[in-house]
Amino acid sequence: MQLKRKYENQTRQTIVKCAARLFADNGFHGTGVREIVDKAGVALNSVNYYFGSKDNLFLETIKFVLKEKIQFDVLFLQEDEVIPEKPQALSNFVNEKIMGIFDIFYGTNRRYWYADLVLRAFQEEVPGSLEVAMTYISIVFDRFGEVYPIAKGKMDAVDYYSWMTRLWYSILGFATWRNTFGKELDFVGFAENADRDAYVVEYSKTITANAIKELGLPAAK
Repeated sequence: MQLKRKYENQTRQTIVKCAARLFADNGFHGTGVREIVDKAGVALNSVNYYFGSKDNLFLETIKFVLKEKIQFDVLFLQEDEVIPEKPQALSNFVNEKIMGIFDIFYGTNRRYWYADLVLRAFQEEVPGSLEVAMTYISIVFDRFGEVYPIAKGKMDAVDYYSWMTRLWYSILGFATWRNTFGKELDFVGFAENADRDAYVVEYSKTITANAIKELGLPAAK
């Protein structure tokens, strides 16, 4: 019984890992069940057996990447970290966090497709995908939700949501840009050379500077 359970867990994990990359590259609707099982090397009925449907498998791939690979809690739940109140220190704090998100998604030797899959969670019309993604991403929104009233002097939920949404889609927007234009620059798999890294750095600096400026804070130092 234990061997069977171990085998099923391994098979389930293999399917999730293979499906995650396929969904990231081709989208939910652009990925067929047969393609998934062929890549995973399992039987055709395995998706239904282990997950019940392709929809549920898609949700599991989002959980897999956000919980096990990206781990925003490492960046946003540092023990005893206090949000500074002085404008320059707060600006530096925001700069560190936003640049940290970019590094999680796009830094040297990061797997770019993680960001692609997270973007799919927001774009694909799969029931529950946005809710699942927000379960793990809410830590980012909550932390910046503490920053916003300090910077602006008064919490305005509408303005904060607008600011955070623009910031979030600007960060994920690099994945869209890469998929649209990056093929000409050979953006595949890993950031392997200085040219690719330079594009990431310049893009991230621009987005971060604009976000800080919108908060009414001085430029980060």
